[in-house]
Amino acid sequence: MDTKAAGVVGVCVIIAALIISLGPRGRATPAEPEAGRYQFVRSNGVNCFVLDTKTGRLWQGFVSSSSNESTTWSENKAPWVAEPAGK
Repeated sequence: MDTKAAGVVGVCVIIAALIISLGPRGRATPAEPEAGRYQFVRSNGVNCFVLDTKTGRLWQGFVSSSSNESTTWSENKAPWVAEPAGK
């Protein structure tokens, strides 16, 4: 191996070492959920509200006394809340 070939191999080894050392390490850890972000309020036994304290969005649900019916949720549109992205 001549000097030029040895120099090329040396540069390649250094570049490979930099790529490996500066690259991402393992999986990124997920952020912890925000405690208290969603607040649940049951006002009169049949109407329930869920408030997203980060975005200000509010959902209202009617809880039936019959266990056979599912709860229907609707989002209350407030003038201070911006439309979510993608709509």
